[in-house]
Amino acid sequence: MVFKSCLVLMVAGLLFSLLKVRKHYLSALLTLEAMVITALVFSLFLASEGGSHSWILLLLLGVVVCGAGLGLAVLISYIKHSGNDLISG
Repeated sequence: MVFKSCLVLMVAGLLFSLLKVRKHYLSALLTLEAMVITALVFSLFLASEGGSHSWILLLLLGVVVCGAGLGLAVLISYIKHSGNDLISG
């Protein structure tokens, strides 16, 4: 129970820091990836408690990796286009 509460607090803290990050895309992407990894750890914890199928966790891990790669590719193309990763506006 304590572990679940810690994970919920971690996600809330990461969400707050995501709202605070307003200058760089890279910081926002890192915060989003930390939130997704926290969700992965939470689902791993729930699956180990309930004895659920482990293939779902591998599928979720694959989605996390693809999302991180896509976010990094978009960031690199944006930096090539604009010259920096500052959020304007």
